[in-house]
Amino acid sequence: RFTEARGTLILCVSCLILIMNALGITRLVVENSFINYFKDDTEIYQGLKVIDEKLGGTTPLDVIVELEAPQ
Repeated sequence: RFTEARGTLILCVSCLILIMNALGITRLVVENSFINYFKDDTEIYQGLKVIDEKLGGTTPLDVIVELEAPQ
């Protein structure tokens, strides 16, 4: 009954939320460069910068080791 009585209000609030979400999405910045996680004067930053310049960059490497459960 609530939605039947206030359908217009629910529609307006839903549209407002949709507009706010759309505006927020346009401001979203995605950063996946490891080098930007560190300050410029740190050793890891300097090393990553050299690797990026000389070797074409870095990429994450996942190592998965599966062991059998002890019996």
